[in-house]
Amino acid sequence: WEHKLITTLFKDYQRDARPVYNKSEAVRVSLDIAYSQLIDLDGKNQILSSKVWIRQVWRNPFLSWNPDDYGGLESINVNSNLVWKPDIILYNNIGIGQTGAMYNFDTKVVIDSDGTNSWYAPTEIKSICQIDITYFPFDAQSCPIIFGSWTYTGNYLNLVNARNQSDLSKYTISGEWELKSAPVVRNVVKYSCCKHPYIDVTYTINIRRKVLFYLNNLILPCMVLAILTVCSFLLPPASGERISLVITILLGLTVFMLVFTESVPRTSEVIPLIAKYSFAVMCEVAVSLLLTCVVMRIYHKNSPMPLPMRYIVYNILAPVLRMHPTGRN
Repeated sequence: WEHKLITTLFKDYQRDARPVYNKSEAVRVSLDIAYSQLIDLDGKNQILSSKVWIRQVWRNPFLSWNPDDYGGLESINVNSNLVWKPDIILYNNIGIGQTGAMYNFDTKVVIDSDGTNSWYAPTEIKSICQIDITYFPFDAQSCPIIFGSWTYTGNYLNLVNARNQSDLSKYTISGEWELKSAPVVRNVVKYSCCKHPYIDVTYTINIRRKVLFYLNNLILPCMVLAILTVCSFLLPPASGERISLVITILLGLTVFMLVFTESVPRTSEVIPLIAKYSFAVMCEVAVSLLLTCVVMRIYHKNSPMPLPMRYIVYNILAPVLRMHPTGRN
């Protein structure tokens, strides 16, 4: 029965013609995305790599039949190159070749007896995602994934979203990003090139960076270096290790700055929060080194203290620090 049905259906079938009886009628295509994995978010090149399952459903009245005439056969599976398919592509595709063309899948199309065509296919897509790293590594990103027809305007192909949220039931948890939500919006856009508007379906992938890795490897070590810098003033001036300690801290912070440049996305638009923090710590260490040099210079100087300096130390700094000098010489 299946052989007979396929022979009958495709005998005079034209796959390049839209499946409508009236030329003014638009083909309704339902699009659904199952977001299964966030592979990578390249901050340097601003590329989101994702693993998704594409589900497209439309009705083709020319490919319908009465199941009673074919032994109760309710559906058939045929090669996708035998039927008309919507030319849905990824608008913000950044992949090589035709990776964003949703009409080049090799999976079969399931045709029901009422003419419903269901085409499901897994694929990996690379889309453009503009990244805001102002609050890195405590940042959250919103990456759009835009699907639409490339040649059919809205009066020929009516693209609709199957649901208001992407299907996340098969999502694989990422080690770097937490997926918060994936809402769907249908847009009707009028371009200057064309008379009729185009329809697209936009999936917005809202994610937040997991901060534990950066907290343990970048933030906490910098905090320890900042605390050690303050503790260096507890060493007595007679100890020659004070300057060595501060210089060692400065060298350690320089090494961490090299790690920062590899971890932080490179951009000149904004300064990340962690870069501001590391710069503040470096300034603290530099000032501490300068003050340590001044203290060591004063301590090892044998000549009497100049009168202006004596006034500053005994009459201004001593009361502020609640210190009571034992002598004036």
